[in-house]
Amino acid sequence: MTSNHPSAGTFWKKLGLQFTALLAAFILIAWGAAAGYQSWKSRSVANEARAQFAKGDFRAAHGAAERALLEDPELLEAAEIAAESLDKLDSPGAVEAWARFAQLRQGNPDAAVKWARAALKWKRDTVALGALHTVPEVNRENAGYQLLLGDVLVAQERFQEAEPAYLKAVALAPANKSYVLQHAGTIAAHSDDPEKLKAAETALLSLGAQPDYRMAAHRALAALNIRRKDWPAALAANAVLLKSPETTADDRVQQLEILHQLGGPEFQTSLAAAQKNAREARETATIFAWMNRSGMAAEALQWAAGMEPRIARNPELARRIAESHMILKDWRNLRKQCDDLESWGPYEHLRSAYAARALRQMDDIINANHRWLAAVGAANSSRESTAELLKLATDWNWRDEVRDMLWDAANRIDARWALGKLADMYTTEGSTDGLLRVFTRKTELDPNDDVARNAMVRLSLLRDQSVESSLAQARMLAKRHPSEATFAATLALGELKGGRGIDAIAAFAKVASRHLGDPESAFYHGLALFAAGRESDAAIAFSIAQKRRLLPEETQLLPPAFRGTVTPPAR
Repeated sequence: MTSNHPSAGTFWKKLGLQFTALLAAFILIAWGAAAGYQSWKSRSVANEARAQFAKGDFRAAHGAAERALLEDPELLEAAEIAAESLDKLDSPGAVEAWARFAQLRQGNPDAAVKWARAALKWKRDTVALGALHTVPEVNRENAGYQLLLGDVLVAQERFQEAEPAYLKAVALAPANKSYVLQHAGTIAAHSDDPEKLKAAETALLSLGAQPDYRMAAHRALAALNIRRKDWPAALAANAVLLKSPETTADDRVQQLEILHQLGGPEFQTSLAAAQKNAREARETATIFAWMNRSGMAAEALQWAAGMEPRIARNPELARRIAESHMILKDWRNLRKQCDDLESWGPYEHLRSAYAARALRQMDDIINANHRWLAAVGAANSSRESTAELLKLATDWNWRDEVRDMLWDAANRIDARWALGKLADMYTTEGSTDGLLRVFTRKTELDPNDDVARNAMVRLSLLRDQSVESSLAQARMLAKRHPSEATFAATLALGELKGGRGIDAIAAFAKVASRHLGDPESAFYHGLALFAAGRESDAAIAFSIAQKRRLLPEETQLLPPAFRGTVTPPAR
């Protein structure tokens, strides 16, 4: 007879399954409760952040937002409040905060633009440009984006590229006069095209008659006339600025420059009045810096001797006093000035650099090197501070220090900017090895950059390095860009290295003759023509190549009869 009761094994098995299910349910409930509590807690802290922000306590708002993000790193509202709070606190940390927010809202154009604006404000233009590149293509055709792009390109001193961006902003929003102002102001400050300058001046004069744009337009007009050295016109434009309650220290210093250029007793009266009325360290430092630039360093130091200690010891002015001593080559007082204060705050990198200069001039090389390294360390990852040190080292002809800083900047700060400056430096020096290192690094950073790879291949061929591999790459690049002269020139060099003059001529077969007027391409075309026995054609090509400085290895490739016709490398 079969029993209907389950066996002991089956009973315990079922009981185990039921217990497991009950435990799993308990775990899920507990996890859900914990997650719910965590979400409630993070949102509660985010609400606190919002309330503090609304009250104007931005420091407390930022702290609460950061606590909320510790609980929930993807809480958008907290990330936005954290970034906005740092903006209100005028903190450079806003750049990273907006970067975090933009990453949480990937593909959102408003988030990317806020990130770019913060980066531009803190002079991190490479970061700003990278932020703008994250804006989807479909969202770039608006005036605000194009205006910001223009501003970033101006910060990078890429004025020719900035102009089309400003023009597009004007075209997209023709009624917005601020876009017209920005475009006209950039032309006035940087263009040398007479027609563009005339159009910019007309636009600025029109805007100067409108209250909302009066000050900015007249600042641009004054700057334009100073560039032209039309001092009476500059004086008239600047007079508008000085009559306004919105006038700035820079406007008043600009007046000094104009009067100084015009000459006459009014200048000394205005300088004395400016010195007397400068109550704050920033304005005092602005006037002091102008005096240093204008050949009045000794007079500036006399002025400093009678200043209140709180002004004279301010870091902004301390650096300017040091500059005066440096201009006057008073190395002992320069060193004393650099050691007089505990810190120059944001100018600490300059304090160490000026001290290094003084010590080197006093033949204390070991301590000079120590202070220079301190200057580089103080500049840290700031491109602006690094650029200041680079200018100083360049002015002092400290070429080794310049090279070391640029390579460090290429690795840590801004590869495009630093490698570009290194390429200019090595070109001036005629250093093939230096240029090869630069373009090898560019190719490592962007393997798809055919222009950089082409330069690397050509330099490798000039140095007879990896000739077969380089020739293979030259053929591949020329096949990819058959009508571009620069790629044909590299292939021609590779064929010439193998003794194939006819093949070198063939490298230019698909290049239009008008593109062979570039001095670089003309040089290699001339080499190919000479190798093929076409000496009269080669002479014409070499005459075009006269406009280009040759590297030492290129000079060696020139036929002896033509070596006096092409510019040798700089030394």
